[in-house]
Amino acid sequence: MDLNYIKGVNLGNWLVLEKWMNPALFDGTTADDEYYLPTQLDPAVYEARIRTHRAEYINERDFATIKSWGLNSVRIPVPYFIFGDRAPFIGCIDELDKAFNWAEKYGLTILIDLHTAPMSQNGFDNGGISGVCKWAQLPDEVEFVLSVLERLSKRYGHRRALMGIEIINEPNTTTCWPMANVTERYKAVDPELAEGTGPIAFDWLKNFYITAYHRLRDADKGALPTDKVVVFHDGFDIEQWKDFMRGPDGKLAPEFKNVVLDTHQYLMTAETMGCPQTAEGYYDFVRNT
Repeated sequence: MDLNYIKGVNLGNWLVLEKWMNPALFDGTTADDEYYLPTQLDPAVYEARIRTHRAEYINERDFATIKSWGLNSVRIPVPYFIFGDRAPFIGCIDELDKAFNWAEKYGLTILIDLHTAPMSQNGFDNGGISGVCKWAQLPDEVEFVLSVLERLSKRYGHRRALMGIEIINEPNTTTCWPMANVTERYKAVDPELAEGTGPIAFDWLKNFYITAYHRLRDADKGALPTDKVVVFHDGFDIEQWKDFMRGPDGKLAPEFKNVVLDTHQYLMTAETMGCPQTAEGYYDFVRNT
């Protein structure tokens, strides 16, 4: 695949729930995120609801449609409990296996995006648990995320459809934290659980990305081939990464191969910075900011 021209689509709300995209999944509960949903449903009801959703929300027909539209890739957000080892959550590795079979059948590639982390990397409703952002402060959970990345790499690293693996989605950094206003916008259900919630420092995040890169590529760990990309998100501050992974000559350091910087450009972010809510305003913001 020519990585210089990716025409893709994100398959949100399939394996990582986002309530605003399908509120019916949360019927009969007051839960706003996937963390609290199973705590408010009978286990049998929860399992039936999740398995039915996953079977119907995205299927082979969608992959055929995506191909017919002229797209060549899909980004699939997955949760940290994808392997089914974090009760009460239900794993979804079988669904990702199917996605790879469908992608290869229709000539699409897949970017696996680890979208959530235990105790959340951002405090957003799609980051595992709303109003809590403590994952980076918990060494055992950081190690668990690294182990999930390794297992995903071992399982899919040699699949033809794999474009690459995104280390973690949208870490909430010191730049983003004031704008996101997590503690007010996403009120924690359990204030005690949220105690200590705060942003992720860029120095920590950069070190984590380098560690994750090496764990993915290490032949005894993830064994991710160098023709597969390793993607890292900018933490909502693209200027932080100008010299990241570069050598003295300004080029990518020899120890790093095939890496991609991911930046998410939200209209709402532009608006918080004073961008007018008009087509002309957005255009001017993108061109001149």
